[in-house]
Amino acid sequence: MRRFLILGHKAAIEPDFTLNDLPGAAGRMDVFCRAIGASLFLSHGIRRDVETNLLLQDSVHVRIYGEYVKRLNPDERSTAALIKHALQALKESSSDDDVRSTPGIMISRRSLSGVIDSFLAANATPIVLHEEGEPAGPFRFPENPAFILSDHTEFSESDQLILAHT
Repeated sequence: MRRFLILGHKAAIEPDFTLNDLPGAAGRMDVFCRAIGASLFLSHGIRRDVETNLLLQDSVHVRIYGEYVKRLNPDERSTAALIKHALQALKESSSDDDVRSTPGIMISRRSLSGVIDSFLAANATPIVLHEEGEPAGPFRFPENPAFILSDHTEFSESDQLILAHT
């Protein structure tokens, strides 16, 4: 299984954002929608062996499982609507456990260290992707990678400290 984690430093964590302004009012939700599409979509289908994770403001963890996801379309607006629906489901939940908002989409309250711990518990190998990192050419990728990248901003200092210990 391949996992992707995109950190969203300014992304909306409340479901009150408008779908008409994903780059602005939603805190660059358009970036996440594109990342979801890039990680999950094939020419005529969905990659079943991929899990895409979003960590919004180091407090809300959205997971999209390629094997189970339904109603995921290539356009950013409908993808953002699924995320908005998940945020609403989390807001209405009194549980601290995972909440299933739609088939294949889970949401919970979790920090970066909690997400990393869940990757390690699943025997995934975290790999930080950074524009100043080493080229991937000679790198031998593990069987169960968990690629971690930031949104349109750099990793924060706290992100870097946590990721340095993975």
